[in-house]
Amino acid sequence: MKKIITVALFVVFAFLIASCNSQPPAQQEEQYPQPDRGFPAFVVEALQNAPAGVISGVGFSDMGNITADRAIATTLARADISRQLVVVVMGMVTIYISGIEADPDSVLVFQESITATLSQSRLVGSTIAVEGRDDDGGYWVVVVLPAENAAAEMVAATEAAAGIVPGFGENPR
Repeated sequence: MKKIITVALFVVFAFLIASCNSQPPAQQEEQYPQPDRGFPAFVVEALQNAPAGVISGVGFSDMGNITADRAIATTLARADISRQLVVVVMGMVTIYISGIEADPDSVLVFQESITATLSQSRLVGSTIAVEGRDDDGGYWVVVVLPAENAAAEMVAATEAAAGIVPGFGENPR
């Protein structure tokens, strides 16, 4: 069973890597703004000069109302950080489950629980590094979360998921 899971994960991982570049480069540029042409200079500078040991998230809004723009952009920046934390934890879970024999349904429940917990996390300790309007009137926010706080969020999510799914969170050896 363990070998089957490992082989299946390897095939899925290889498929994901191969499919990441399935669109022509022109379409990718339109979907994902490049820092040198899509982000305002103050956002690029904040990201490049972010202190070591922080996770940065970027949010944008253009509703025309500064209060709504600030709230939406901050929420989107925090959601960006949450997505980054989910990616890190899912990578660790993939490595963890390769070392144990687990029921695929339990693995799925475990992963969904972690994703839900991190999506709803409060990101305690996150702060706005920089915010402002661009030349077109859009409102940008860069939120940073110290690595210590990110680690605490990931541990809390993993522990919560382990409590829901029996057999997870135990030492695989």
